[in-house]
Amino acid sequence: MVEDVEMLKTKILKEVEKEMKRRKPPISQAQLGERLGLQRHYVNSILRGNEKGVSFQRVLDMAHAVDLTVEVKISRARK
Repeated sequence: MVEDVEMLKTKILKEVEKEMKRRKPPISQAQLGERLGLQRHYVNSILRGNEKGVSFQRVLDMAHAVDLTVEVKISRARK
C-alpha cells in the first residue's frame, strides 16, 4: 500500500513538472516555491524525488499551484 502511495505521488509530480514546462512562459521552481511558501531548493528536491517523507497533501498542493486537478477513483478490489 505504501508503495502505491509513493507511485501515485511520483506520477502527480511528473505531471506537475510537465505542466510547469508547458506554460508560456514556463513556471520556474522558484515561482512554484513562491506560490507554496517554499524555497526553490526544497521544490527542486521534491520534484527530483530526493526529499523523503513528503506528504500526499504537499504533492496535491503542488498540483493545485499549477492549476492541475487530481481525481482519485475508488472501487472494489477484484478477486
